Amino acid sequence: MGEVLRSLDEPLITGHIPDSAVETRAFLLSRDADPEIVDRYFSPEGIFTYSDPDFNPYALSLDDLKAGFRDRLAPLYDLVQTGLLGQYENFTFHTWNEHIDMVARMAEYHYFLRKGHNVNNLNEDVRKRIMTAASLHDIGNLINRANHHKHSVQMAERMFPALLELPNFWENIKNAILQHNEPYYVEYGYEGKTFDERQKMMGGHSIESPVLLIADKSHTDPFRVPSKARNQAAMRADIHTAGGLCWRTGFPLPYKDQNTDKQILTFTFDYMNTLDRYEAPYFPELTTPGEEDGRVTVQIPDISEAIRTFWQVSGPSKVGGVSRMGLFIDALFSLYKLWGDKLEGLNEIRIFTGGEYISFTPENTDEQLAKIAEANMRFAKQR
Repeated sequence: MGEVLRSLDEPLITGHIPDSAVETRAFLLSRDADPEIVDRYFSPEGIFTYSDPDFNPYALSLDDLKAGFRDRLAPLYDLVQTGLLGQYENFTFHTWNEHIDMVARMAEYHYFLRKGHNVNNLNEDVRKRIMTAASLHDIGNLINRANHHKHSVQMAERMFPALLELPNFWENIKNAILQHNEPYYVEYGYEGKTFDERQKMMGGHSIESPVLLIADKSHTDPFRVPSKARNQAAMRADIHTAGGLCWRTGFPLPYKDQNTDKQILTFTFDYMNTLDRYEAPYFPELTTPGEEDGRVTVQIPDISEAIRTFWQVSGPSKVGGVSRMGLFIDALFSLYKLWGDKLEGLNEIRIFTGGEYISFTPENTDEQLAKIAEANMRFAKQR
C-alpha cells in the first residue's frame, strides 16, 4: 500500500516525481549546502551513511536527550531545509530552531495539560518518547515531502539503531511519526468517515501520536516563512506558506464553563497584522513604514481575507477530506477524552482567528468541517 521505499543502501534520491528525482548529495551541493555537513551524513557515492549506534535515547536523561538530538540533527535539518527550498521555492522553515524545537515543546505541553497540569502525573519514559518522535518526525523531508513520515521512520532506524532495542517503546515513537502526516490518514481510509468513526481510529493511538500531531499542525509563525517568500505573489503560490505571515500559534487555554459545567479548550491563532521594529527588518518586501514607534503593517489589509486564507490553508478542500485542521480537532478530542485522568472529557473546542472563533463539539464537528470545505471549494473556483 502506498510508496515502496528505496533501500538506504543505495544512493539517496530526492524528489516527488520520478522524472524530476535527483541524487540527493549532488542536489544539496548544487544548492550550496555546506560540504562538511553533507559529508557528515553521506558517502562520496551519495549513500546516506550516518549512524550512531552508541546514542541510546532510552538510557539518557530528558535534558541529555534534548541536547543529544540537537547536536546530531540540527545540521541534518539544515540540509532538509536546503532540499525543501530547492524543490519548493517558498517552503516554510523546517529547521531545528524554527520548527522542531517548538514542536517538541508544544507536544510536551499538551502531555502536561492532558495530565491535569500535575507534574507528578508525568511519566519520564513517555516524555522521552515524545521528545524522540518530535525530534525525528520531519527528517524524511530530505527524500520526499508527500511521504516524509515513512522516510523519517526509515532514516531513524538507520541513524539510531538503539531505538529498536525496546520494541514496544519504538512502536509508539514510530507510530507517532507516521501518524503526524495527512497522507497517512488518506492511505488508511480516514476520508469520508464520521466523527465517531474517526475517534475510534484515533483512540487506538498511544499518547505520543496525538500530542505530536497537535503540536505539528498548530505551529504557525511568521519567522517560518523564508525571506524570499515574504511577498504577496510568493506567499499565495505555495499552500504551506500562504497566510503564514499573519498567524502565530498561541498555547491552548482550558476552562470549565460555570453555567454549563462543560470543559472547553480555546486555541488562538494570533493575527499578526503588525510587527515591531525588531521584527520589521526581516520583512522588507512585505511591510510598509508604520507609526513613530517603528511598527509596520503586513500587506494583508483585510482581516476577513486573512481569516479566509487561514481556513483555506488549514481546512479540508472537499467534504469528508483529510485536512490539517480536521486532524487537529480530531486529535484534541481524542487526547482530552479524559482530563488529568479524571472522568471529565472535553466538550468543546474554540478556534479563535482574528478575534472570531468557530466552535467544534463532538456533535457538530462533521457539520463544521463540511461548511469549511464547501467554502474552500467556492473560494477555489473564484480564484
